[in-house]
Amino acid sequence: MYNPDEGSVEDYRKKRVKEYSEAFDKVSMVLFEHDPIGLNFDDNVDEYELEAGMVMNRFPKANNIDELATIIFEVFVECFDKELATRKREVYQQIAKEVWEIIKT
Repeated sequence: MYNPDEGSVEDYRKKRVKEYSEAFDKVSMVLFEHDPIGLNFDDNVDEYELEAGMVMNRFPKANNIDELATIIFEVFVECFDKELATRKREVYQQIAKEVWEIIKT
């Protein structure tokens, strides 16, 4: 939350944008590395950026890692389809653990 004693509103905004951008890049990379849909061809590292943004937007609804895993799974079902998203259902728990650490810190 903005505190006027820590600088201007613009400085606060720039700091938050930088923090969000760094977290976004990390979340996108976690998705790319775990590759739940099978799109990782080593050179297309931006492949899961849409899903990373959706996960980050929905993150505040998660109270714990299990809920976050469900949110991530739902994002992949929404973006692809249930059959594709379910092929590696177990991977969402590990993704959630890593994303939780990125965003909570």
